[in-house]
Amino acid sequence: MKIVKVKNRLMFRGNNPNGTHYYAFYWNKKYKKYNAIQLTHIAKKDSVRYQQVANGKIKPIRLKKIDKYADSGITKNNYVSDVKGKRLNPSIGIVVIDKVSSSSSKKIKNFAKDTYSRGFKIS
Repeated sequence: MKIVKVKNRLMFRGNNPNGTHYYAFYWNKKYKKYNAIQLTHIAKKDSVRYQQVANGKIKPIRLKKIDKYADSGITKNNYVSDVKGKRLNPSIGIVVIDKVSSSSSKKIKNFAKDTYSRGFKIS
């Protein structure tokens, strides 16, 4: 699993198509497709983020290899295709930031399993 930076226009339509978001990106062996789990920053004191953590929609995680993203959160948004419905491809619009340790990778996958945002259900 890797932490990647993806342009907004690749994953969703919005007001800032040139902005970026961070995702945990990995190859799903069972379905033979790439998956992207959305990450978020929870370091800022934001009442919305803390409410989502309290409700279980975001899980705080400390990514040991990436110090500047240490206060991150995992969302349950699990993508398998881009905004146009095409399969995710690591060579198009995706910049690899760093690798994730195997223990953190398991935590991320376990929290986001059985959820989906676009494509098919992950189980």
